[in-house]
Amino acid sequence: MNEKKLLNMKKEIDEAKAAHQRIIGHLDALQKELEKDWDCQTLEEAEAKLKEFEKESSKLETMISKRVAEIEEEWEKGEAWEMP
Repeated sequence: MNEKKLLNMKKEIDEAKAAHQRIIGHLDALQKELEKDWDCQTLEEAEAKLKEFEKESSKLETMISKRVAEIEEEWEKGEAWEMP
């Protein structure tokens, strides 16, 4: 190999190392955010918490949909109702 190719390879290696360090720094920041904001130490804990949130969200959506249907039915019947 000639000197130019070696210098280009060295430059690519240095750029890859710098990118790797940026990624590591970003991962560390995300890990700290996960711990601070969501009280999760691992990705598995975060995934479990996400499943809990999704389940609760689904329950709330169902409750809201039912209540909206009830209100629409009362409205169509012309029945007076009060907000709970």
